[in-house]
Amino acid sequence: MIYKFIRSIVVLTFISKVQGDYTCLCNYDVERPVYAMADPQPGTSPIGYMYEFDCKEIIPHIETPPGWNAVAFEHQFAYVEDGTAQHVARQLCPGSPPTSDIVTTTTTSTTTERPSIPSSTTLPTTKSTMMTTMTTTTTKPTTTTTKPTTTTATITKPTTTQQTTLTTRPTTNTKPTTTSPLFPNFSPVRLVTSSTAKPITGNINLCPAKLHQYTREDGGALTQYGDYCYELVPIKTIWSKAERDCMAKGGDLFHVDGPGLQDYIYRWIKSYNFDHAVWMGLHDVRTEENFEWISGDHVIYLNWYSDRKGNLASHYNEDCVLFVPYAPYYGKWDDVICGSTTLFGDIGQQNPFICEYSIRPHHVDTIVG
Repeated sequence: MIYKFIRSIVVLTFISKVQGDYTCLCNYDVERPVYAMADPQPGTSPIGYMYEFDCKEIIPHIETPPGWNAVAFEHQFAYVEDGTAQHVARQLCPGSPPTSDIVTTTTTSTTTERPSIPSSTTLPTTKSTMMTTMTTTTTKPTTTTTKPTTTTATITKPTTTQQTTLTTRPTTNTKPTTTSPLFPNFSPVRLVTSSTAKPITGNINLCPAKLHQYTREDGGALTQYGDYCYELVPIKTIWSKAERDCMAKGGDLFHVDGPGLQDYIYRWIKSYNFDHAVWMGLHDVRTEENFEWISGDHVIYLNWYSDRKGNLASHYNEDCVLFVPYAPYYGKWDDVICGSTTLFGDIGQQNPFICEYSIRPHHVDTIVG
């Protein structure tokens, strides 16, 4: 008897067509190693790293040791340890998983043909109700017998749609999964972290997944303090465009209500070695020296630089406020010209900015009596 071995390659590609959010693992350390197997031996080299604000799709139905997660990483199954709960979290990521991580699995099957089967014999056909597609064609290279066999099936992930709601004042809370429309060709100012000190992050697990997505898109940094999450956006623009970007994402330019928050914001910025002045939400656009927060909060705290009125010639045109982290300000505030948009582009001061997003739940007060 003559046996012929025919190799057929069946490629099963796991394509996520999720219209809503998907379960993901997000890292908030500077970097976190990714391994080819869970719980590797000491000294095992990682296959790559998840950097700060990286999120990877969690692969369900794969058993892992406690403290480990199976994720899709650069077209392969990989494993990430989540033992440090403060800096890695399971959450819902919006949209579909990145195509750069979709897993493709290749399997090889062997088919043996025996020439003793008559050419007039009809092989039975089995119809499968599985939603899995597998195409195999077997052709005997002779002039007498050709037997094509095709089995069709499709692997489809269940579609889960969930929504994450920001508890902020009513605004338009939508943003595309690409760069902000206000900044189509931006060049972010680089955030720098040292190897000896980790950036200050607060408990950013309290911040909705959308904010993590915005931070990744903007190339910025995220932190949490009290009832707010704060995003440092390292994109230079005029004050009005900075506020528009914050509002489009469900927030406002940040406000400061006391020395505690003032000190925290200063230390947070400095933990990234970020020495650029940033826009705040304070302004006196409507009435000179009558300062207001754009968020509508009451002005109960001010931290002016001592020489902010030094340039009397232009001081009355300086209506928007900067938080200045470098010397000799060291976090003090200064008012400058807001900038404006003309036919020839934006003119005036252009600076990075910080957005604030409320994470307070809405409460209904009960009136008694």
